[in-house]
Amino acid sequence: MIRVITIIILTIPYNSGLPNKCDFISNCQESPEWQGRLFCDSNFNRRGKLFMLKCNWSPYPSSSTIQYKLHQTWWVNTTQTCKDFGANETFRHIAWYEMRADAVNTFWVSVLNSNHTCVKTKSFSVVPNVNCKAPFLQHAVQSSSLLRFQLDRIGQLRYRNTATDQWHTINVTTSLSTHIELPASAVPMSFTVQQRCLHQACFHCKWTEEKRVPRELIGAPDIIVTSEKLSPGKQRATIEWKYTMHDHVDEYIVTIQKLPRSCIESDIIIRAQSTQLYINLSIAFFNVSVIGYNEAGNSSSASAVLHPLTAPELPGNLFATYGNGSISLTWTPLFDNDFCVISWGTSYAEMKYEIPNERLQNYSIQGPFEKLKRYTLMIHLLDADTCMDSTHETTFGIAYIYVEEGVPRTGPLNLTVKNVTKTSAVIEWAEIPEEDCPGFLLSYRIYCIDTSRNTIYEVTVNSSSQRSYRLEGLTKGQKYEVKVSGMTVKGEGQRSAPCMFRTLTHDEGEFQVILLSACVGLMIAAVIVVSVCAYTLHRTRKLYFPEIPNPKHSQLCQIVEEPGAKVRLFHLIQPHEEEANYVNSNLEVILELTDTSLLSEDRMTNKDSKYLDQCTPMAHVPPKQDYSSMKSMLNLLRRLPHTVYHDK
Repeated sequence: MIRVITIIILTIPYNSGLPNKCDFISNCQESPEWQGRLFCDSNFNRRGKLFMLKCNWSPYPSSSTIQYKLHQTWWVNTTQTCKDFGANETFRHIAWYEMRADAVNTFWVSVLNSNHTCVKTKSFSVVPNVNCKAPFLQHAVQSSSLLRFQLDRIGQLRYRNTATDQWHTINVTTSLSTHIELPASAVPMSFTVQQRCLHQACFHCKWTEEKRVPRELIGAPDIIVTSEKLSPGKQRATIEWKYTMHDHVDEYIVTIQKLPRSCIESDIIIRAQSTQLYINLSIAFFNVSVIGYNEAGNSSSASAVLHPLTAPELPGNLFATYGNGSISLTWTPLFDNDFCVISWGTSYAEMKYEIPNERLQNYSIQGPFEKLKRYTLMIHLLDADTCMDSTHETTFGIAYIYVEEGVPRTGPLNLTVKNVTKTSAVIEWAEIPEEDCPGFLLSYRIYCIDTSRNTIYEVTVNSSSQRSYRLEGLTKGQKYEVKVSGMTVKGEGQRSAPCMFRTLTHDEGEFQVILLSACVGLMIAAVIVVSVCAYTLHRTRKLYFPEIPNPKHSQLCQIVEEPGAKVRLFHLIQPHEEEANYVNSNLEVILELTDTSLLSEDRMTNKDSKYLDQCTPMAHVPPKQDYSSMKSMLNLLRRLPHTVYHDK
């Protein structure tokens, strides 16, 4: 009632004293410089109906007055109704009750310019009962080469590449679902989208805020789960994953589920932004799943199983025995918890559980049980008598039992031979799969066969954890075949696939020594051959190509120069025996040279010296000519001894 009275009171000022002034409309002209200066925002209620118009306009640029009029007109049948509102400011709010709900309401602003001429802005129209609220974007996805949009009612859409400012507009009228084919070059791009209403009376509607178009998540993450010892009965699990579409993921949902699901509340759900997670758990089987999520939807789920540690640290010891169709459990020490969960099974997918109703010192699990299957049994302690998540759970003890044992159905896998020498080799193998070994493995047996001699050597490895052995006493250069089998209390199982190898003729170090010795020998032989060739070449050259003596270093004679241009030649070597009677060892030959140009230009500085140190040829006479003429002269003197006289 109060609201109705308030509306009536607010309506009176607007309608009183405002007769129809449609005659004023024809006298106003649109101003080119002012016609586009009116702006109105629409406010809508929750039902999408027009609630209020907030109109504002720019001041008229050439008017000295500040009196504006906001005009409103509508038609009902053939009758036009006009109203105007005076305003001293450049804005005006118009409520829904001031408009005709079922008619087209037209608005504009006028003012008198300096010439007292009426000018007005460009008008706009609105129908109040038409829903002009922007449609809701129900679905927006980018998948491969498509953009897919879903609106709740007709309207307009526009989208653009986030790296550009160019918009592409689409009218959604016939089908509310719209698919847009993208070119191949645009597939890796990201897009944003906006929407607004689409109606002839709703041209004033605004575009909504930009929204990123999420990319459809394809495929599943790659997940790796590992664990390490923490405190007794607890383990620290590390969950890591990789996803090719990580940049388009808003968050990851990680679900950790204990196997078996002993309680409804036992699942742990964690939302993560990164691709790594650490969590403390009890020692048990856990299924871990990871999915990526964004507004377009979820990715495929990736899962992995976290197995109990092979050698866990536990607060208690659990013992299991089988008899009369049931498995009896006993443990030490006794625990004080009122609430515990006992689980058992042959694999993580087949685990079962029981919750005892009272504190016990032992417990019996009734069958039936499968023969030749290994059962895993665990006791988990909780802090209260209600189901809690596995982060508050502690594993008390773990036991393994076979209802009936058998022999291994297959041999060890991945048999390999390493570190082969002339007389030894190391063989390695992998563990026999649990599903192929229906019993507790006690030892391994190795068979080594010399194929050339057809002899077999057998070796027993009395340890189920040892999976390598060094064979000794082999023959060099022989071919061998190796097989390995596993043994339980029931006997020996199947042998593995054979592995062939051949021992070395020379050990690796020995072969290197031989190779080094051969290289050194080749180098010494090369040096000897080079030396012999050089010596042979030298002797051959000396024999067939003798060197011509240098007169400068000759011991044959000495040349003595005197002022009278006489040259004495002293025979310094001993003559041959047949010439001893003709030539004395102190023979001196004196020649008077008429051609003084043959004398050496290099004279001693001491003019009193009579002798030169050596038979040095003259600078301008070639040494060969000087030596040849001298040799001819000596031969002549030897053959004419009577022409030689002694110089007293």
